[in-house]
Amino acid sequence: MPAHRTLIPALAFLSISGFLFAARQQQPPPPPPSPAVQILPNGARGTAAGQVDPPEPAQGQGVDLIVRVVDGITGNGLPGSSVELRRNPPTPQSLLAGGMTVAHVQALDRRRWSYMKMSDAKGSVSVENIVADAYTIVPTLAGYTLAAGSVDSVTLTPAGKPAPMTMRMWKAVSIEGTVVDPDKNPVAGAAVEILTEGWTGGLRTMNLAQPALPTDAAGAFKFPAIVSGTYYMRVKPPVALVQQQLRATAAKPAAFVDTMYPNALYMEQAAQIIVNDVNLFGVRVELQSSPYFTLTGRVFDIPPDIKFSGLVLMRRISFDSPFPFLAASPYAGSFNTELMPDGSFTTPNLPPGPYWAGYTPAGPIRGGTQFLLTDRNVDNFSFSVVPGLTFSGRAVYEDGTPVESGRSATLGVFAANMGVYPRGFSIGQNGEFSAEGLPVGSYRMDFAGGLAIKKVEVNSHLYSGGDFDLTSTPPAPAIITLSRKGGGIQGNVELHERAKSYPRGLVTIAKQPFRATDTVKRKYLEGKLSFAVEHLEVGHYRVCAWLEEGTDVDRVLDNPKYENRLAGACQTVELSGDESKQVFLKQLTTVDFKN
Repeated sequence: MPAHRTLIPALAFLSISGFLFAARQQQPPPPPPSPAVQILPNGARGTAAGQVDPPEPAQGQGVDLIVRVVDGITGNGLPGSSVELRRNPPTPQSLLAGGMTVAHVQALDRRRWSYMKMSDAKGSVSVENIVADAYTIVPTLAGYTLAAGSVDSVTLTPAGKPAPMTMRMWKAVSIEGTVVDPDKNPVAGAAVEILTEGWTGGLRTMNLAQPALPTDAAGAFKFPAIVSGTYYMRVKPPVALVQQQLRATAAKPAAFVDTMYPNALYMEQAAQIIVNDVNLFGVRVELQSSPYFTLTGRVFDIPPDIKFSGLVLMRRISFDSPFPFLAASPYAGSFNTELMPDGSFTTPNLPPGPYWAGYTPAGPIRGGTQFLLTDRNVDNFSFSVVPGLTFSGRAVYEDGTPVESGRSATLGVFAANMGVYPRGFSIGQNGEFSAEGLPVGSYRMDFAGGLAIKKVEVNSHLYSGGDFDLTSTPPAPAIITLSRKGGGIQGNVELHERAKSYPRGLVTIAKQPFRATDTVKRKYLEGKLSFAVEHLEVGHYRVCAWLEEGTDVDRVLDNPKYENRLAGACQTVELSGDESKQVFLKQLTTVDFKN
């Protein structure tokens, strides 16, 4: 997973009604060429279509902002860094989802503009007379990448005097290589992924460290900024090439499949890529072929008024792993097939492995089941859909007042062999909410915007915090009680010897026992010896301080192999209400755990 492991974050749920099937998909038009960039004398930057030059603020309403770019290890300023402030207005969809009317959305200023300047000898940038608005801050320097968890946005108020901002950059290396076929010919258009290993709820997960990169005409790829850590590499063959190979082998379908570095089909056979301070050149992945098979069957009990539905077929990362590796995004690389009016279906050609066949779009009905393709086609496969559950009710504060309209929350439920699937919902008028098409299971709920869940009441059961169960019984209207404050954990860190020149590292806060639907909270030291984490709900927490900030921490946290050592090296904190607890932590290094 990336240095930041989240729950899991960005996953679509089976109920997304906009999920399209392969038979009806159309390729989007190619993006327009990037417009030329013009840097104005005062540091403002404008482009052609899509952007404008920054407007002049009203007299006396401009804002000055100082940004300092520093080395994440030494704390020294980084001269020659490019710092861009981008005005990125929210999308109309997000505004409408938050309760804003169409008329108000149409009246908003949707223009984009940006400011850009270079840092001086001390790594500082001063941008003057900025239009007050919300901005994303993008620092760029060759050989460096922004530290995980960095605050990279700011909202400026007219005539405000914002505090200087510090952006930490990690020295990074590049990974370059090629993708070839078994005859050593280059493969163009393959998607190359850098994966990180993590653990959540005691289960091993694989996550994208960065967006995938396509290979060029020579089969080459280059990741220009990878921070130190341990990674895996996976290559996904071009869809067009796979289809071409399947057509060429129609009598006995075979084609390229996802391949782990250097030429392995299975995660257990993949080689780790250790990144230190040296660029890696000459990495080569040889794509492997495999037979493809089909699945034929029928889905029963679909109501006659549903005219269009289908299946999404999700694979594990590893075809035959004795341990269920769970992808952070199970829909990546999934296959789709449309159901006929009588519920029958025939899938496209599929590579072998264990799958989950999920009915979509989930709503009034939902369902799914596992199947396994090994060495032959599977016929007469069937399962029945069931009614979906609706979790609805009201969200209120402890004094009984309803939660404001537009507040948002997420639900996460773990399904064996598929992973954790979140569903989001927004609060409506009078605190009312509704989320439909849910499966039976144990859920984790979190609210955005600094709200802590005190309790959930559903079907005469009272649950403390945001963990609750939905059973096959249709849920009665629920009451969610929230606190505007919640508990807090503050403390100081005794630094590891390697961090004493400039305080760095992170503090992790995880509920115990840690479930697959929980999220590890991270607080980065960023040059300080103290930390504070707020808006925590009642519960038992494990608090650890780490020298490292990235992938190696993810390989240790919640790994059953290190459970006893973690219990002894970290502090435990019990929060029983809206209280604050103090802790003193000794900074750990993952090297001690792995050796």
